[in-house]
Amino acid sequence: MFGGCNYVEQFDFQVYLYLPGQRRVRKAPEIGFHDSPSFGSDGQRTVASRYMHYFGGADSRHNRKLVGKKELFVPYNNFKLAQDNVGFDQIFGKKHINQDLIRYELHRAWIIDATLKPGQRHLYKRHVTYIDEDTWEGLAFEAYDNSDRLWRIGEQYLMYFYEPKIVTIYGDSQIDLINGRYTTFPYWNRQSAKALGREGPKISSDSSKIPFNYEIFTPQGLRNIGTR
Repeated sequence: MFGGCNYVEQFDFQVYLYLPGQRRVRKAPEIGFHDSPSFGSDGQRTVASRYMHYFGGADSRHNRKLVGKKELFVPYNNFKLAQDNVGFDQIFGKKHINQDLIRYELHRAWIIDATLKPGQRHLYKRHVTYIDEDTWEGLAFEAYDNSDRLWRIGEQYLMYFYEPKIVTIYGDSQIDLINGRYTTFPYWNRQSAKALGREGPKISSDSSKIPFNYEIFTPQGLRNIGTR
């Protein structure tokens, strides 16, 4: 399945950072590869584990093996997280996401086992990824350190949007089992929009109704929306 995906080996990021103190955008060529720290995570997650896929950047340091499929209870249709009356204080607990808001159901997932190649260095000696058979979204992962200890785990909270008939990611969490900390990436569309005083994103099958400007994915667009 993945052996013929040459684009996985060829794909790399073009990464830019907005520096609030300088109000400038700078290219960051050292970010986006292997085990570089993901921005805004205080070094708690890598860019490669950003979507649980472990396909970020050109990964030449691991051998990947498609283990097969397995039925697992995974986060799915987590509509409670998107309720208008649920804020960040209700979602984020001291040690993990509020499990009263998470819904799990049985799904078939593809398992990909990545192990470090001889002579290579990486934070993760082994990385196991679980990918939803139906949507190809990353569901969860397990990362092991160089002492073969289970170090970090993560899961994504998928949600079905009825009108355009798509499943997309609403939020995620990654937990460091050794230091007890966890991080989450800035999804949380409804809560984030309220915090910024902006209208929440709309998802529609009618592209004319999507208030989304693709120019934000340029250095100039990043500079325009950057704030201090």
